[in-house]
Amino acid sequence: MKLDERCFRRLEKFANKNDDWKEWRMHLLAILGDCEPGFRGFLKGKCERKEEPIDVVDLTPDQEKLSAILQARLISFTTKQAFAIVESTQGNGCGVWCLLSQRYDPMTDARFASLVINVVGYKIAKNADVQAGMVQWEALVLTLSQDHKEKLSPNVLRALLLGILPAAVQARVYEHLDRLTTYEKVR
Repeated sequence: MKLDERCFRRLEKFANKNDDWKEWRMHLLAILGDCEPGFRGFLKGKCERKEEPIDVVDLTPDQEKLSAILQARLISFTTKQAFAIVESTQGNGCGVWCLLSQRYDPMTDARFASLVINVVGYKIAKNADVQAGMVQWEALVLTLSQDHKEKLSPNVLRALLLGILPAAVQARVYEHLDRLTTYEKVR
């Protein structure tokens, strides 16, 4: 029972960016799944989304050994803030996973609130490419839907889409709004 260091060689260092967490997490979980599928399941099921970090006394002897090895492996694959989190846990890889998930996971309440504010407050600049701006905004809406399971109604999407448009384009759309009854037509 071991988390072989050779398996971790394909893992890149975590760059301490919230946007990179999801991808880095999936790579790490895939490696753990190759080495110890049961431990991977334990980390996903019991350690993520947990308010309090798991203490070593909460683990079985096998999980305790794997947790210590995981913490040692994560030291090599984290920098800056994430490294400080890993270093502070003193052999508790499960605790590290809880803390890293709380800090970087896009599904936390703080990230949800920030994403909603970005979706609602998004504005395409006056001289910007409207199509490119709409694609960026729709990416935010898609993230909200996928990561937080928050589905906006078509009417709300249509209203928000109108709100992000530059004033000149917005005025033109308002002139024809009686015919543009769906989000797709406004788009």
